[in-house]
Amino acid sequence: MKPAFALLLTLSFGTAPFQCANDPDPNERIEDTPAEALFGLAEHFRERGMTDARNDTLRQIIDRYPNSVEAEQSRMILEGRELTPTPSPATAGSATTPAPATP
Repeated sequence: MKPAFALLLTLSFGTAPFQCANDPDPNERIEDTPAEALFGLAEHFRERGMTDARNDTLRQIIDRYPNSVEAEQSRMILEGRELTPTPSPATAGSATTPAPATP
């Protein structure tokens, strides 16, 4: 009985790579990078009018992840060059317009 069980156990381990062999698709990742998560938090603060918290979070992104896309976006926002979606469908040719500088 023990040899049969050992053989069955060995064979079951042999199929594991076939069950798990899957290259992850980077477009389908479930987790944000830390910079993305912080930028999302900054946007959360913006939506709630918490300007100081937003600006502190944007500065933290720049300090901790200076080469990230989110750091570049954070620099633009803090310099008053924030891009926001165009509200009017009549201006469909232009995807973004500069937002007014935030004090």
